[in-house]
Amino acid sequence: AARARGAGGVHWAALAGLAAMAGWLALTMGCTMWTGALPGWLAAMAPALAAMQPLAGALVVFVLGMAVAVLLAYAVTALAIRARRAAARAG
Repeated sequence: AARARGAGGVHWAALAGLAAMAGWLALTMGCTMWTGALPGWLAAMAPALAAMQPLAGALVVFVLGMAVAVLLAYAVTALAIRARRAAARAG
């Protein structure tokens, strides 16, 4: 029963991650496809992006952002598991 209660937190964390990915997709690729050009904040972020095709530049930013998000989620999950195991050992 305790395991089933903990699964709800994982479910909501996964949904939050999915929502963040969809938002990042909309901010990078969606804006670029809608306007046909990189948004100003993307072009200002790295001058090399302005030299690329708009969709290619947006794809680079999207993939790099997703890589950072996945690594961050992995680190946070590892810390949470470590804390839960330490609490279980303590009593």
